[in-house]
Amino acid sequence: NCSFDAVDFTVELNPFGAQAATWLNFTNCTFDPRTDYLIGIYVEDSGDNNDGALASIRVLKLADASNYFLISPRLLGTAYADNFTMEYRTANAGFAWCAIVLPEMLESVPGASVMSGNVSLGGPNCCQSSTPITTLANVLQQWTLTNCALSMDTEYVFLMYTSSGGLDGTLSSGYTFKTFGTLGHIRVTWLQKETDA
Repeated sequence: NCSFDAVDFTVELNPFGAQAATWLNFTNCTFDPRTDYLIGIYVEDSGDNNDGALASIRVLKLADASNYFLISPRLLGTAYADNFTMEYRTANAGFAWCAIVLPEMLESVPGASVMSGNVSLGGPNCCQSSTPITTLANVLQQWTLTNCALSMDTEYVFLMYTSSGGLDGTLSSGYTFKTFGTLGHIRVTWLQKETDA
């Protein structure tokens, strides 16, 4: 009984005129802390024509996990092809591992693969090792990744796994971002185009 069926809700606007978030509370769920889960949500209008859209998101906190996210990883500033910074907050001190994947890879990446470091794209020194986490009350942690060697102007998904050190933690929801590229890269590209003209 860990699900919703035909939940009706009205779209509301926030004070800035944008669509406000709709919260669905799941209760009485029995999750295995060592298993990755996805929540599937289907939405459609009141016409009931079976022409809606299906979306899936990762479960952010698994029961009895040694660590979990209070704030899921999100981009801080601009994502350059070589470096960028993510910010997040976990419930406990511990460790974090990350992976950078293409959107089409997202559904097939479990926490164990993120922890092993063998699925991440980019340079070998970008997202291949763990980082220690020290928790401070109401303070966002930051992780700056360098030497990433990602492609410019490309969409990627950032994943982070956190635990006390073992495979008993939590995998974040995927954060989608697009690389910009350094000014040096942009200048070289512009000069090449001018030369070819």
